Amino acid sequence: MADGATGSPRLLSWHPITGVLEFSPMHLLALVMVTLAVAARAQQLSCDVAPEQELPNCHFTVRSNYALHGRVHTVRVMRQELSPDPRPPRPNTPTLSIQEPGVWVVFSPDGDIIENAGRLSPDGSPLDPTSERTMTAGSKTIVISGTAGDPESFRREESFAPDGTLIEEVAYQHENLLSRYVHGEDSTTGSIEDTTYDADGNEISHSTERSDKRGRVVETIVFNLGRLVLHICDSYDETSDGDPELISRAWFDKNGSRFREIMLRHGEAVSWWQRPNCDELCQPDHGVGLNFAFEHSVYYEFQPGGSLLTTIQHHKGLYGNIDNDDVERLNQDGKMLEKIAYRYVRDKLGNWTERTASVLDPATGQMVDVRLDKRDLTYY
Repeated sequence: MADGATGSPRLLSWHPITGVLEFSPMHLLALVMVTLAVAARAQQLSCDVAPEQELPNCHFTVRSNYALHGRVHTVRVMRQELSPDPRPPRPNTPTLSIQEPGVWVVFSPDGDIIENAGRLSPDGSPLDPTSERTMTAGSKTIVISGTAGDPESFRREESFAPDGTLIEEVAYQHENLLSRYVHGEDSTTGSIEDTTYDADGNEISHSTERSDKRGRVVETIVFNLGRLVLHICDSYDETSDGDPELISRAWFDKNGSRFREIMLRHGEAVSWWQRPNCDELCQPDHGVGLNFAFEHSVYYEFQPGGSLLTTIQHHKGLYGNIDNDDVERLNQDGKMLEKIAYRYVRDKLGNWTERTASVLDPATGQMVDVRLDKRDLTYY
């Protein structure tokens, strides 16, 4: 567990909790926050009212996963383009994106989303908002959502174990089954299984995750429609002080042969390799993400040809990478390829109300203000 800038980095690993195959590095930490909520239940202070330095030792809510502080009720974001993006289009080349803050979100007093919309009308009112209401029946939670014209179009039934772990999620549209997700754990072997089925009971995705006796994930295997899409094994430095750090990650093909590996030291990539002309397993931009709490996050991303891109997100004083100070992308020689920086105006609780995004102009080497986001917040 990261302990400020001097602690061991928290590993941000791909996790197929809903059958989704990829997450951008911008969203990796948010996923970790969601999974941490299982272990940090109601007996702890809610993270959206806890001091920043208390994270992650608090109870995460959906609201706190937006990096919001206090009992925020509504969020409205209005976007203003300041100038064109100075970066030339580069087809088939990864490009940093400005982190999207949402458009319209309404939270319940407990921090759950009860309404959201992706567009605003000229007067600032939400267009086609989706509402959501939650009911609890014993260990089962029922979430019903829809638009004003069809308020009960979707239903999600979630079942939980006594310790609060989600063990099943069933989704319906107008009483028609859409999908079923099942989660299982075996404490004797330290393994976790996640399976998603379609409406006909056919398996969509299946993943297994194995942890060592200290609870660290050491192996992850993911199948999608019966095809292997990810098999990784992690190794840790057992001699380091404090929490042992990740020192290597290896990728394996369907025959169990290693085709890619990265070696790390104190969170920095020191060597890596990839099998030449490897099959479609080399196409996804998989890698390793680490979060140095209250300091920065880093993501090492393999490219299909075997080169390595590094994305560094600076967030001094903040636990995770939701409201970054800046984001830099470097090639494997350490040359900066891209940079996006953010300037904030914040309210008394520390939530930003204005955010200016600037992008590095590769032709001039200067930062150019390209966008202004104004965020109106109301509180309970």
